[in-house]
Amino acid sequence: MNYTGNIPITPIRKLTPLILYSFFILLLSIGCQKEDSGSKIDLVLEKTSVNLKPDSSTQILIQQGNGNYTVTSSNDSIVTAGISGDTVIISAGSYYANANAFIVVTDKYYKRSVITVSISSSRKELALNKDSVLISEQQGKDTLKILSGNKPYKVSIQDPAVAKLSIQGNKVYITGKRNGQSIINIEDATGKTSSLNLRVNGPDYAMDMGTSYFGFANFGDIASVDKSITKLKQATFEMTCKIKSYRGLQTVLGLEINLILRGRNDDYKSTHPVEIAGLHDKIMMHSTSDIPLNKWVNIALVLDCEQKDVHEKYKLYFNGVQDSLIIDNDEATHSSLNLASSNDGNRFEIGRAAGQDFRALRGEIAEARVWTVARTGKQIRDNLCTLDPDDSKGLLARWNFSAGTDTYYIQDISGGKYETNLYLSEIDNDGGYNMTKVPKSVFVERGCPQL
Repeated sequence: MNYTGNIPITPIRKLTPLILYSFFILLLSIGCQKEDSGSKIDLVLEKTSVNLKPDSSTQILIQQGNGNYTVTSSNDSIVTAGISGDTVIISAGSYYANANAFIVVTDKYYKRSVITVSISSSRKELALNKDSVLISEQQGKDTLKILSGNKPYKVSIQDPAVAKLSIQGNKVYITGKRNGQSIINIEDATGKTSSLNLRVNGPDYAMDMGTSYFGFANFGDIASVDKSITKLKQATFEMTCKIKSYRGLQTVLGLEINLILRGRNDDYKSTHPVEIAGLHDKIMMHSTSDIPLNKWVNIALVLDCEQKDVHEKYKLYFNGVQDSLIIDNDEATHSSLNLASSNDGNRFEIGRAAGQDFRALRGEIAEARVWTVARTGKQIRDNLCTLDPDDSKGLLARWNFSAGTDTYYIQDISGGKYETNLYLSEIDNDGGYNMTKVPKSVFVERGCPQL
């Protein structure tokens, strides 16, 4: 009897010598054949046991036998075997767990030999050094280590608005973006996964610019893929700040020469309004009210190019209350607004303009926002200190100055299609725009405008 089918034996992680022996006896008892009076020799193999890793193979030489060899595997899903002349070729499958199987080699006289094959997986369990991550500053950082697993790894976060991730080797670097909770997912090369909770929970701060720092952003990166921001019919610039002293032309925010909010008079003057200037000063106007000192105030400029009347096209709000504008020059007005155009290298700036240190903002900033819609006074007033997610249509950038740690930038937390971070630089850098790591000490207690 010649047995040619698979022997139905389930893969076993650990086989005792008794089981191996019993299996061997079972194989010898399978089939029978007539004893030939001719000369027969025993079937002898180079070795009768091998250790393999998944997806690897080996060869075993038949040292003596009677020819016409066949091979049979106890389980083809674990190990397969073939014959090439007098060589047995054994190949392990992709079975990742440790397992054992058998190869039976038979010659033409039914002499048999058994090869025990042990599969020792090189795959490791995916293990991390933490089961959760808590970041206690809004732009704080943490590092997650992968203690064991199978490279390369992939990482993802369920809500990318909460934090950003990067990976190098077995280290996952986590940087907070804003307060919130999410789930980090890690997957190794074998498809094993691990998940852990992430929470960013940092205090709300303001940044004390102290005439030492300013911020700049580049909306040109968006313009390269979305030309709509180069011809906006509506826009809103708003910033919540506390001004500590007056200085003529100190910068609030905006696009130099294009559309910008700034101080108008030095401290010795009798009035201290906000000035709006644009189109190379062909449109200039100022507020009736003075900027309040040492009080938290939201200053918002709304542009609506669909309006023909200059008083309707440009509106200024203090804490969501419209202020009467005094027109100084309306030689030209905006037909549209290009957010990627300014005399400062096409940058949008907060706290300084034109590379001039005397135009530094003297105060603290809690938050700034740029919109591609004309916000109403009620919308501004209802969102002075927080922002209702259901009232964020047209929000292009939102900079919350609550980093709370040493940083080069203020994170854009608008959560929209594009991300435009506000980079920080020193005022006293010869008018340049070199990024500066500001110390944690510049982040101070945050206030809210009082209506």
